Amino acid sequence: MEKKKVYMVLLLILLLGAFLRFYNIGKESFWLDEGLTGLVIKKFNSGQIVENTYKGGQILPGYFVSNLDLPIYYILVKIWTNLFGITEASVRMISAIFGSLSIVLVFFLGKELFNEKIGLIATFFFSLNITMIEYSQEARLYSMLVFITLLSGYYLLRFLNTGRKLYFAIFIISNIVGIYTHYPYVFFILFEAAYVTYLIFSKYGLNIPALLHRRNKIMGAHLKKIYFGFAVLFFAYLPLISRLLNPKLVPAHFSGTASISNFAKMFVQLNGWIYPSPEAISRLKNAEFGSFAIGDWILVMSFGLLALLLLGLFILGIWNRNYKKEQLSYVLSWFFVPSLIASVALFSTISSFGSVRYIIFVVPAYIVISSYGISKLNIRISTIALLLFACFSIAPIVSYYSNVNNPQYREAAEFIHQNIKDGDVILANIESVRVPLEYYFGDSEKIYGISNVEDINLGIDKKFIWLVSSMTVYSGQSDDIR
Repeated sequence: MEKKKVYMVLLLILLLGAFLRFYNIGKESFWLDEGLTGLVIKKFNSGQIVENTYKGGQILPGYFVSNLDLPIYYILVKIWTNLFGITEASVRMISAIFGSLSIVLVFFLGKELFNEKIGLIATFFFSLNITMIEYSQEARLYSMLVFITLLSGYYLLRFLNTGRKLYFAIFIISNIVGIYTHYPYVFFILFEAAYVTYLIFSKYGLNIPALLHRRNKIMGAHLKKIYFGFAVLFFAYLPLISRLLNPKLVPAHFSGTASISNFAKMFVQLNGWIYPSPEAISRLKNAEFGSFAIGDWILVMSFGLLALLLLGLFILGIWNRNYKKEQLSYVLSWFFVPSLIASVALFSTISSFGSVRYIIFVVPAYIVISSYGISKLNIRISTIALLLFACFSIAPIVSYYSNVNNPQYREAAEFIHQNIKDGDVILANIESVRVPLEYYFGDSEKIYGISNVEDINLGIDKKFIWLVSSMTVYSGQSDDIR
């Protein structure tokens, strides 16, 4: 394919993916974690954000028991909202921008590893991936994390292939940003270190003189620089290790059990997710499949077939023997090494299982491997597979934009504002619900978080008490306001 045509196709895919990431971005209320982002931005300036995370590892002191928060994402959002204001759309727009830029990086990653065709296929898959769309419309750090991961992974490859100082600098800076954005990001850096070590010894074994030979294009002149870079990253991570070894987590992080079904759910989310109507959610929860409407069946079957298609292509990409071993080993390591390390390291924080967000940096690798798989099919079958992928993606995407996915804290706060009287108080059925309520309602002195019935006896002598009850009903993120 001519370069002009390649970049024209890339532009069309980028426009489609960006549209999906910006469309209706301010429609939904903030959910719990987004409410935390919003409240942090409202209450603190950039200096206070750094101070809060430095002193106690808590981005919102007094609300949660935790010491694992990091500052960079919140500082970036604070700077952004100083320019564009604090609304659902403006706060989420940071994620949409990172999500759109990630589409471009996926192309260059696929091109660098294999060729432009695989890069375009990966970009197409990535642009329509519901999980990537959702996190690109969420006021949380995960879309930014995917972008940083792609930046680091791509420029590590570029440095290994060219030795350019600029690529090395981007690799180091992006990883330092990742380190101070999210604790699990270190799992990705461990993959990079493991891959470089594997690459060295797969080429030279224990032949140290050959390893260090100055004429060695990849490892000779650049070996010291590569490991110097990892040493820099290690020292950058040192201030965080004490908290990582003695973590304080909110109780919800320890809820549930690690199970095959939770691992399966996490794997399924690599392909996307479904967002049914409230009626369909009820039917799904109660396994009332006989009551499914035609639209319910179309949604469930479309996503099921989509997941099976990508899984099949992923397996084909792994097992096909006609491949460039070095390139495929890179992207396979990218997928499997962080996933395995995270599974072991996060085993005690049981609630992380069943959500792909803790290993979201492996999604690009999964998509590139699936794209490599489709490239091994003949033109007719690969064209059919691409058309099926596009068709199977329609119902999940339409469902995502059509249905309410988040708890309606904004609407609840507006209703209470219109009806509350002097002396009334508001009780949230769990402590964390106080955060989005306070973001929207604004008067923290009227809002109390409770964890059980006994907590209602707060020594409050009021004429009227408002109770806002939130409970998980579907995906582990969506809540229902009563």
